[in-house]
Amino acid sequence: MAVDKAQYDLTLEMAKHLDPHLILPLLDHLQENEMYPVKDILKAKLAIVEQTDMAGHHNEIWQELNETENDVPGHSERTQKALETFDLYERENQPLFEMIKDPNVASQLKSDKQFNIQLLTEEHGFKVEMLDKFYEGALFQYAIGQYASASDMLYHLLILSTDAEKIASAMWGKLASDILNQDWPTALEQINSLKEFIDQREYGSPVEQLQQRTWLVTWALFVFFNHDNGREKLLELFLQPTYLNVIQTAVPWMLRYITISAVIQKKQRGVLKELIRLIRNEVHVYRDPVVDFVEALFVDYDFETAQTKLAQCGDLIASDFFVQDLYELFLENARLLMFENYCRIHQVLDITELSERLNMAPDAGEKWIVNLIRDARMDAKIDAATNTVVIRTQCPTIHAQIMDKTHWGEAAMGPCFRPQSSAAPVTQAR
Repeated sequence: MAVDKAQYDLTLEMAKHLDPHLILPLLDHLQENEMYPVKDILKAKLAIVEQTDMAGHHNEIWQELNETENDVPGHSERTQKALETFDLYERENQPLFEMIKDPNVASQLKSDKQFNIQLLTEEHGFKVEMLDKFYEGALFQYAIGQYASASDMLYHLLILSTDAEKIASAMWGKLASDILNQDWPTALEQINSLKEFIDQREYGSPVEQLQQRTWLVTWALFVFFNHDNGREKLLELFLQPTYLNVIQTAVPWMLRYITISAVIQKKQRGVLKELIRLIRNEVHVYRDPVVDFVEALFVDYDFETAQTKLAQCGDLIASDFFVQDLYELFLENARLLMFENYCRIHQVLDITELSERLNMAPDAGEKWIVNLIRDARMDAKIDAATNTVVIRTQCPTIHAQIMDKTHWGEAAMGPCFRPQSSAAPVTQAR
């Protein structure tokens, strides 16, 4: 049974914690997937882009919304003003640009900001007031959608500025610029820097710090689902007690992304225990088919419900901006989890029934099961007469698992997952 994609759309919730520039890719995704009427999406995009200085993009959306080739009223004036502002900041910031781009100067700069300012002041004619215009110029570059230039300027500003407010603003601006420029390694470094900055900074109230951390986990989704090691990093950050508290307090819908990451990360099976505890505590606040699947499988041991929910996960994941390309990976690992849990309860597995549980055709299901048993070197055989898989030894008992963690581990390892001889890990009685 398909799900109503709009019912589980999180764009509105996310938009509360995102910069306008970061909302636009989400709206583009909604428009491409036709999740809402096109006119409604275009109106939302127009309202968002009006908060920026991207005159050209604003004009394009207005033309599409009104189905015309005429320019939006005031477009020429807005474009001219943006060009004049751009030229002004270029002229005003040219001296500092030349200074910091000089290889001889750059080689003398250190991590000590006071040293850098003194050096530039005494030897290169630097004035602290230059940083104010430089900061304004960087923000303008960001406002007009020149994200690479904005990131570069904000990087140099962070090397020199000692103004706490400007530093905070510049760090957020640089993260957004790196995200929109799709520079994922640099963006990940910026997330780590921002986390450290937020953790160490003194705030007027706990609510302000909570807000900053809420922004961080929301913005980080762009990075974590594009960086090679992103899903592992997501689990590391989101399951820390401090940030787990942020998620439970402010953005419980993050449970979707924790769940998907935990299911997909084969090396993160240890996080499943924490995930199950989290789902038990938070499922009354937020739930969707992805969360329901794990709850049915690991909390209720309800394989029929898990089967239904797994079938619904496809539409949900495909419609989600951040995880839209992960369904096949999620499905493969979800099936593996179902199979492992099924084996813990049943010693004789009906292939047709199990294939149905895995949302697979009988032939495809049988092939998948045989390959999995072979790859895991499980002591099992397929009985052609009854179309069943017989697990000849059960998975480790609790005692065996405890022993596995001691120096007797090898001897006590459950035979279900101990490598067998290479002769015939799977016996087919055919």
